[in-house]
Order: sequence, then structure tokens, then C-alpha cells
Amino acid sequence: MRDAWQEDLSDAALLATPVGYARGVLGMDLYPWQERVLADLEEPGMISLRCCNEAGKTTHVAAPAIIWVMDLFPGSQVVVTSGAWRQVLHQLFPALQRFKSRFPEWEFGTHTVRSPHGSRCVGF
Repeated sequence: MRDAWQEDLSDAALLATPVGYARGVLGMDLYPWQERVLADLEEPGMISLRCCNEAGKTTHVAAPAIIWVMDLFPGSQVVVTSGAWRQVLHQLFPALQRFKSRFPEWEFGTHTVRSPHGSRCVGF
């Protein structure tokens, strides 16, 4: 049975959305609030997310959003900043590296990710 959010979209169109990509390509299970935040990325503008520690902001929102941008927009440049270097080095980039097996041709470093089609993510 298809989920309600899939009813009006073809499979290709669904996979092009941040939510569809996270679920269909990355194989992630998401809470409704995580889906809403990812869905907000489809429209231009700023997004703010505030919730408790360990809720999945980095692993279930930021990391799949970065991979989605890098994969669907060849040549894209994603710059990630944080007030604390440990957040970038010990939380975000390990969250990105868990997708290594799905993208064996990509280069995953300690604070960079590069795709073969020119997309790049760098953390500061």
C-alpha cells in the first residue's frame, strides 16, 4: 500500500523530492516532522528547525538533504558550517559517510564529500 504522500506523484517525480529521495533512494524511515522539514526544502526560502538533542536533525534531516542536493544537482557546492567543529567532524560527516555503500564512486572524507559529477560538500 502506498503512503498518502505518494498518491499524486509518479515514482520518478517522487524520488526527485527530498522526502521521496530519503525514503526511496536512501532507504530511510522518517518521522512526520522530519518529512515536513525535508518537504520545505522544495520551496525557496529559509528553514529553521529547533528540537531536542538526539532527535535526528543531523542524521535524518541535514545528511539526507545534503546527499539529495549533491546527487540531483550535478556540480552543486554545499557548504556546511557550525559554531562547533566537533558537530561537523563527529556528527554530520559520519552521518553522511553511512551512505558510502550506496554511492561507492563518491569520495567521503573527514570533512568533505565529492561526487563524480562535480558536486561537493565541505564542512567548516
